[in-house]
Amino acid sequence: MKKFTYFFAVLTMLAICFSSCKKAEPIIGTTWECIVFGEVIDSHTYDLYITLSFENESQVIYTTCGYEPDYDCWYCNTGTFGTSPGSYTYKKSVVTVNVDNLPTMTGTVNGNTMTLNGQVFVKKQTE
Repeated sequence: MKKFTYFFAVLTMLAICFSSCKKAEPIIGTTWECIVFGEVIDSHTYDLYITLSFENESQVIYTTCGYEPDYDCWYCNTGTFGTSPGSYTYKKSVVTVNVDNLPTMTGTVNGNTMTLNGQVFVKKQTE
């Protein structure tokens, strides 16, 4: 009888653990957007539009465009702005992104928001 009670207690604890453990949502195939206002680059002030596209289990594409309000002009594929490939890891809602010439970005995913080094990215809705 003691063995049965012990077995039942262990089984119950495992059921509680597995039902309360939240699995991290996959980010493969998703794109995340961030807007940064008033970023100064080379003595010019830009509003930045940044996207992170998670292509597969290890590759990410980092894209940045800059809008210069003084000239009412967008820059996406020139100089500082454009697309760069990178790598990432994602475990238990913690994501680390590495892109050449940028500091490592680390943060968390919580539903439709991802915070990396203080910048908030929002998951782009699929159309």
